[in-house]
Order: sequence, then structure tokens, then C-alpha cells
Amino acid sequence: MEELFVRYWENALSAAESAEFHRLLATDPQARERFQNYCLQGVVAAELPALAARNELGKLDFASPPERISPPWSRRQILGYLGGGTAALALLSLVGREQMALRNSSLSGVKVSATKGEVTLSTARGTNIRPEGDIPSGGTLTTFGPTSSALLSCSDGSQLFFAGDSEVAVVGATPRLVLLRGAATAHVPRRTAALPAMVLQTAHATLTRMSNVLMTMSRNESRTEVGVQNGMVSVDSLTGQSLGIVRAGELLTVRADGDRSKQATPTAPYEFAWDLRQPLPSGWKVGQREETADGPVVVPEMWLDPYYQVEMCQIRSDHQWTRGFFRLLPDSTIRVRYWVDQPGPSQVVICVRTSSHSEPSTGVLECNDAFAEAKPETWQTLEIKAGEMLANGHEPKFRAPWVGFLIIFNSYRSDIGLKIAEFEVLGPGRKPQII
Repeated sequence: MEELFVRYWENALSAAESAEFHRLLATDPQARERFQNYCLQGVVAAELPALAARNELGKLDFASPPERISPPWSRRQILGYLGGGTAALALLSLVGREQMALRNSSLSGVKVSATKGEVTLSTARGTNIRPEGDIPSGGTLTTFGPTSSALLSCSDGSQLFFAGDSEVAVVGATPRLVLLRGAATAHVPRRTAALPAMVLQTAHATLTRMSNVLMTMSRNESRTEVGVQNGMVSVDSLTGQSLGIVRAGELLTVRADGDRSKQATPTAPYEFAWDLRQPLPSGWKVGQREETADGPVVVPEMWLDPYYQVEMCQIRSDHQWTRGFFRLLPDSTIRVRYWVDQPGPSQVVICVRTSSHSEPSTGVLECNDAFAEAKPETWQTLEIKAGEMLANGHEPKFRAPWVGFLIIFNSYRSDIGLKIAEFEVLGPGRKPQII
């Protein structure tokens, strides 16, 4: 997708490449998300070779077919596959105009105040620099892995915290922060007219005029969620249409197709189970659901883990920072029904936060060597207490209950033939049913 995108942006796709590009966008959700992020970063940076050479970013007509791509694959039609083409076009236009106006400005009004774990910062030209101090306009900050995080400070006094696998582009001196993926916790002080107000947005929604608020914003390929802990925020579409006001204790979901809904922020339950009779939820990161003779299962896949920078065989659930999947106490039981073709190095990992979705602290519960001594080619059950998964070097430094927001099965670089038929959490005192 990266190679195809660059050639697409340079209007240099061959007929065969154009067909492959179309196939990926029509069938592969991860490819669509990468394409959208490349568009955002490409316009923010305004530094792809063909554009930089011609110096005509402001002249591009995103509503017209590129000169050297045969119909029907116009930019508008390809963006339409994102499930929100109009919104995506509006964001590209908005970010592009601001970047052109601030082309000679180097500072964004945002600073890196603290980092933990694997964090990278790249400039508009794609050059990696140390993730500290002032972020240049057009810079992109990325956190890799469940224990990585970054704290940003804005010129208006706002502080934003990014954790896990998150990515944010910083544009202009407003400042404007475009959340490309992951979650952001924002603490915005009472606004004063003397300072430019921070703008936080995704491909689906924009938050402006924020004042005296503590909130989170999370984004995956299918939706944006805005949850407020204190204060209230006004949420707009990228074209300026009001999508509603979110008050303390409320959660607004804006989907890629423009649909939206609001509810009280859910409280994660003490008991939880995957329902594999249903398709995997949108935003599921790694792994596939398969129908087998024994019923539906989830199987891992090889993918380039950005934290370790090697291909690993994993299952990674969708990311539910604001809602949370479940709450854990030390006496909670994690139960997994599984199959392996052969035993091997393996992990069960649960990434957790505090009971407050706006509190940035995170931690990890790990069961190492989870399937290292498993019997091959037979269904069996792993049961372990949450309190037994703490001594791992990344355990939470805050008190229980711990709220699980990401579930990972990892067999490192080996495919051991893992299948997961059941994953559930039982509250303290509950006994698993014997079937």
C-alpha cells in the first residue's frame, strides 16, 4: 500500500497497479485505514517528491480525476471507499489550506513534555528526530506498544496524553492535532482570549472551543468516540456541522458513514466473554475469525509488531480505551479455551487502565509461557487469576480494579497452530462451569 500510495499521489499508477490499488481499498480495512492516514500525513507534510518539486499543493483539485489515472478511479471515488469520503476530503482540504498558510512557520505550539517506552517523532519531510521539546509544524508523533506513552503540552496550557499504539499529526501554530489512530486524553484549562485554542480532530469529527474540560478522544478506521469526564465539549463534523454537545459522563460515537449516537459512558463489567458467533468487531487489529468443525474460533496471523520491529504471530483485539472490556480484581479469573498444534513460547496479555478513562496511567497483566506445556492437538483450558499476572515489569502501578482495554495472544515468531474458542473473565468468587 505504501508503494502504491506514493505512485497514486504522483499520478503514476499503471493500469495493473490501479486495479490492485482499487482491490485493496475495496476489500482490506487495514489498507483503507493506511490510505487515509497516508493522505492526512501527505497533505500535512506537503513533502512527497512530486508535490514538492512542482510546489503546487494549493492547486490540487481533490474532486477531479488525476491526470494519468484512467476513469473510474478518481480521488473522490477512492476516498469514497473509506465510508466517509466527503468528510475525508473536507479534512484534506482544511489541513492543506492551513499547512500552505503556515508553510514558512516551523513551530507548532506543541511540546513533548514526557515519553515512556517506544516513541518516535518525524518531521514533515519524514526525518526522525528526538521526541523531545518543540514539535515542528507537520510533525507526526507515534507511540508503539501497550506500555508506551507520550505527554504533549500546547501553547494554550492544554495537556494531551497518548498511550499504546497511537499516532497524531501536529499542524500549524493554532495548534491543530489530528489523531490518526489510537486514543488521546486531553486536559484543557479554562480558555482565555489571549491564547489560540487547541483543536483536536480525527477523520470523522472536530473539537474546537474547548475550555475547562477533561476528556478522551479515540479513533479507529470505523468510528471516533468522544467521552467527557469533566466539563463539556462541542463536536462538529469536518464541514462545520454540529454533531452535538457531550457533557460529563457522556460518550458520543461518530461513525465513518456519518451516523452518530450518544449514551452514558458505560461502566466496564466484572464479567465478560467473547461472542464468536458474531463477526469480529470493527477495528479488530490482528487475527481472523474462522468457522471450524468445532465451532467458530479466532486464529493469529503474522504481522510486523511495531514495538519489537519483527514479524510476530499474534491475536490483538480491537482497542476499547474509553468503554473498556471488563474490570479486574486480583481474584478475577481469566479463562481461555484453546487448541495448539504443538506447544511453544507464548503469552496472554491484557492491557489495563484505571477506572477513569481520562486518567492516563496504564499497565499490563501477563501470563508468560501460557501454552508452553500444552498438550498438542486437543482442546484444553487455561485458567489463571488476575493477581497471578502482575510480576512482569510492566504491571499497573495503580490499585485495582484494573480496566482491560486490549487483549493480546502472542506466540512470538512461531506459528504454533493456536486457536482460541473462548475467552472470558469471571468475577471474584465465580466458579467456571464444567462442561
